[in-house]
Amino acid sequence: MHYNINCTPIRKLWSSLAAALLVAVTWVVTFRLNSLLFTESSHSSYINYIFLPAGVRLLSILLFEEIAVLGLLIVTCIGISLISAINPYISLKCSLYLLKVDDILSNFGTNKLMLMCMIYASLNSISHNLYFLHLNLISDLRHNLIVMFVGDFVGCLLVLYTFSFAIKLFRFVRKLQ
Repeated sequence: MHYNINCTPIRKLWSSLAAALLVAVTWVVTFRLNSLLFTESSHSSYINYIFLPAGVRLLSILLFEEIAVLGLLIVTCIGISLISAINPYISLKCSLYLLKVDDILSNFGTNKLMLMCMIYASLNSISHNLYFLHLNLISDLRHNLIVMFVGDFVGCLLVLYTFSFAIKLFRFVRKLQ
């Protein structure tokens, strides 16, 4: 789970920057893909019923922690970027603590993964919509909260369960060799 490289400081810096860039590029690609695949399920220009980048955010934080926050900050503008970048980190830390998950995720099953997605979707939808309400970008807070929660939750589930399946498939194929 932890992004830790035992090497020289310069090499670690370059590796960290590469990881941050990977997170940024992955988020942009996923955002574009989401726009292509789920155009019809868009609630507004800010809220989707299915939002895959929410899962990319949480997965990035799960894999790279603080380095991913930097990558997420790279791809968005300051106001909304702080919310978008910090929410998955706060959600991960809260989830690991509340769900009693160890550092190597040995006791991290599908139920805890679903609860983590729920915690993230809750925090993300509340903070984003309060920000949008503050800027007068939305008028129906309750409806927008529900739609964004559902979109983030479904997006997280799709990305994280697909990633989990890919890891299991990779391990299975390695055993066959």
